[in-house]
This record gives sequence, structure tokens and C-alpha cells, in this order.
Amino acid sequence: METDFKQIILDETLAKDNDEFQREKEIVMDRIRRKIQEEQDKKRREYQVQIDKEQEERKQKDEIRRQHRLQELQKNQQMFGIHTEDAASTRQHNHTLGQQQYRNMRSASVQWQNIQDYQKKQRESAYSAYQPNLNVDPEIQIIEQQRLQQQRQREEEIRKQQKVQVEQKQKKEQLQQNNGKLSKQDKKGNENTQNRTINLEDRNKGKDLQNNAQTENQIEEEEAIDYSTWKTFVSIPYEPAPPDPIWMQKKQAGKRLNIQEKKEMMEYEFNKSHNELQKRNLKVPSRATFVQVMDEYHTLKTQCLISHSCAGKNYPVYDGIFDRCGKMNPFIQWEKYVSDKKSSDDVTQFMLHYNIQPFQAPQKAQTTLNAFFQAKYGMFYCYDNNKNYGMIDYDPELIQRWEKTPRQLKRTWTMAVMSAVSDGSISWEDIKCYRVRFEDTKRWRNFEDRQFNRKVTHQNRHSSE
Repeated sequence: METDFKQIILDETLAKDNDEFQREKEIVMDRIRRKIQEEQDKKRREYQVQIDKEQEERKQKDEIRRQHRLQELQKNQQMFGIHTEDAASTRQHNHTLGQQQYRNMRSASVQWQNIQDYQKKQRESAYSAYQPNLNVDPEIQIIEQQRLQQQRQREEEIRKQQKVQVEQKQKKEQLQQNNGKLSKQDKKGNENTQNRTINLEDRNKGKDLQNNAQTENQIEEEEAIDYSTWKTFVSIPYEPAPPDPIWMQKKQAGKRLNIQEKKEMMEYEFNKSHNELQKRNLKVPSRATFVQVMDEYHTLKTQCLISHSCAGKNYPVYDGIFDRCGKMNPFIQWEKYVSDKKSSDDVTQFMLHYNIQPFQAPQKAQTTLNAFFQAKYGMFYCYDNNKNYGMIDYDPELIQRWEKTPRQLKRTWTMAVMSAVSDGSISWEDIKCYRVRFEDTKRWRNFEDRQFNRKVTHQNRHSSE
């Protein structure tokens, strides 16, 4: 019993201690919250005071700037009113006034720059010292947004003012240069030129007064405009792309095409391959290849003649005429420089779109065709064949004899015409009359035959049923 009573007393004392601890903790937390709130209120007041000071300073500077502009206008009017009979004295007076005005402007700009640097340093120090916690109080966040907007507006106004100052300085420098040039010309001239320069100076001064008045009006208008509300809209000309044909849409969707749509698809692919052929660099022998082959034949024939004439005491039975001339293949040198395998794909594609029969071609391609067969059949020409490039006409009978089949003859002739196209002797327009129509192609004819056979079989099935 005594132990239970002691335990109850201990529990009561512990509960009292906990209550007192909680009360003290709440009191301390209230004090901390009050101090934080007081500090925030104090910083907010300081920041508001700083913003008010900056606004007052800005107003004072604007007032100083306006007064300075009015003084400049008054000085310009005084300069405009000064006229004496002695032109040299007036020019000297204007020159001194211009120099003094330039010095005043220079000192004012330096002072303005120093003020700006000082304000910038103050702002940086203030911003670094005070960084408000915007998540704590929404009022501070609103004040910070207002401050940022005011800062942006100030920066925009400063940029505009700097632009106006730079323009004014440039105009004044141009006027000073013009006055200096005129003064030099006047010293060398006579009284008539002096009077003209005075009139020019008067006109320039009048223009300066007008320009100063215009710039002041522009500055006031720009200050009144709020550029933060402006928006930029870029006008780009747009033309929608033409829609895809129906067969292409069906093919992309995986639908079945009818006969007309299949024809349109095959014709589109046929025209596409023709356009690619025109843009491609054709793999056919060029003029440089023809020259190399003809030169090679020339040197070999010369060596063969020399070796035969200097053979010595060799009997014809043992040493024939061509025994020292190498292998009797008339196209050995042509095959050395030209590969039919490399040009086979291009020749096949060309024959698919153009049906050019042997020994038929535009007249412009005559020189290239002659050179082609001079190079390929160089063994059958004279040994000095290379001196007459493209001037010796090809022999159709010789070509037909050595080209083994009509198909091979047509491929060789097509390659020669392609060389003329690649060489630039003829254009694609010159061989337009030889182009194959899509309806005459082997692919379309096979398609029509298949469709016809299907119809026949379908009719036979119905008749049998």
C-alpha cells in the first residue's frame, strides 16, 4: 500500500512538472514569434523607406535634367541671337560657346554616371543584406514584386535616356565638325563665302533648336508610355501543305487499294525514280576516260610497230607479226579503265525510262558518241587516233559485228548516250522524245495481264457453277 501511495505521489509531481514545462515552452515560443514579427516589420519599414527615398531621388534627378535641358535651349537661343558684322568674331564666339557647352555636357554625364554607380552599389548592398523570406508572409511577397517592377521600369527609362543622350552628343559633334570645316573654308575664302557660311550656321542652329525641341517632346512621350503592357506578335506567312492523295492515305492506314489507286501509286513511284535518276551522278565513262584509253592505245601501237620492225632475224614461221603485241583482245584497254558492272544499275534504270534504239540520238551528241567508240574500238583505228578526238565517225557495221547480241548492242548504245548527258553535250530535254510512258512499262502491262486473268478465272467459275 505504501509503495502504491508513493507511486501516485510521484506521478502527480511528474504531471505538474510537465504542465509547468509546457507553459514555459509556450511563453518562450510566443516571445520568439513576437521578436521575429518585430524584426520583419522593422525590415519591411526600412525597405519601404528605401523605396520612397529612391523615388524622391529619381524625381529630383528628373527635375535637374529638365532644368539642364531648359538651360541648353536658352543657351542655343542666345547663340542663335548673336550676330555681328565681324564674321570671324562670331565664329570664334560660337566656337568657345560650343566648347564650353561640350565641357558642361561632359561633366554632367560624368556626374550622372557616378550617381548611377553609387546607387547601384547601394542597391547591391541592400539586396545582399536583406533577402526576405517570401514563403513566410504574403505581404512581403507583394512588396518584392512591386520592387522588381519598379526596378525594371527604372532600367528601361535609364536605357532610353542614355540613347537620347548619345544621339544628342552625336548631333553636337557633327555640328562642331561642320562649324570647324566652315571656319577653315572662310579663312581661305572672301566676303561672299563668309556671308554664305553665316547663313549655313544660322540654318544649322535653327535645325538644332528644332531637333532639341523634338527630342524633348519624344522623351516626355516615351516617359508617359508604359512599355510593360506591350506585346509582340510575329506575322509569319503560312500556307498549308497540300493533302496527300487518297491512295497514300489508304496505304498508311493499311487499307486495300482499288485498281485505279494502284495505278496512281505505281505511276507516282515511276515518276519518283525518274526524278532521282535526273539528280544522280551517272556512273558512266567521261571525256577524261576516253582520252586516257586513246592515249594508251596510241602508245601500245607504237611499241608494237617498233618491236616488229626491230625483231631481227626471226623467221615468220616461228615469229608471227603479232606475237610481240600481246593478247589479241581488242577491248583489253577499255576494260582496264571502264567497268560494266559499276555502270550496270544506272544503265538499267535509264533504259527503264528511255527507249533509245541503236544509232539514234540527237545531233548534239555526235562528238561524244564518236569519242566513246573511238575509245572502245581504239584497236581498229589508226595509231594516231588520239589527235582527232570526236572527229572520226563511228562505223555501225563494226559495232554490230563485235556486240554479240541485240540486247548488248542496245546497252552499249545507251551507255554512250548517257555519257553525252553526263558530259553536258545534251540535256534531259533533248532526249524527252525518247521517254517511256508509264502505260508502256513492263510492270503496268504485267499488272493488266494479272487483272485480266483474274477476271477470266472468275467468269469461268461462275459459268461452271
